[in-house]
Amino acid sequence: MKKVIFLSILIHAIYAYKVFSQSAELINNFLFIKGNSDLSIPAPTGDSRTFLKLRNNATVPASLVSIELSSGSSITSTLLSHHAREYDYAGNQFSGFGQLYSKDNGLILRSGSPQNPNGMIKFMTGNQVPGNFSLERMRIDMIGNVGIGTQQPKLKLQVTEGDVYIENPNRGIILKSPNGGCWRVTIDDTGNFVRTGILCP
Repeated sequence: MKKVIFLSILIHAIYAYKVFSQSAELINNFLFIKGNSDLSIPAPTGDSRTFLKLRNNATVPASLVSIELSSGSSITSTLLSHHAREYDYAGNQFSGFGQLYSKDNGLILRSGSPQNPNGMIKFMTGNQVPGNFSLERMRIDMIGNVGIGTQQPKLKLQVTEGDVYIENPNRGIILKSPNGGCWRVTIDDTGNFVRTGILCP
């Protein structure tokens, strides 16, 4: 009986270590954080699946927290940051926003690999009620088609369940004719199409 009890305790201990363990190692100046956590475990980060949390408690108008990345001969960097609600630069347009910001040539949003060539990029906003997840508004699929309001765009740009609004009456859709000329298509005050020849972009 004692052997059974000991074996049961040992199995539970191994399970607890395997499922709930967390560890951080510094190996040759490389930081490696690993674990196997679920939502049932209390964690100082508030969510046991969040292994790294940075917080700036300052409530001054310039308060933010960021991670800065740079390499090689470049003196510029890329930052991942979150701006406090008190952040008041440029008319509060950054207040309460997260930001991915490159000070160098630009940003690359990349999806797909030899292991998964069908990678896509989704843009999600708002919140589904009931629930705690945002709704997909736009995506770029694996062949570069852009879908707004659809998850299966059939052409380079597809808009579903919505309209395209061109506010400036002097602007419209530019089409290229078979002979290489370009035409801007607009409408007049009676709704008739107006075709104007222009230099191709």
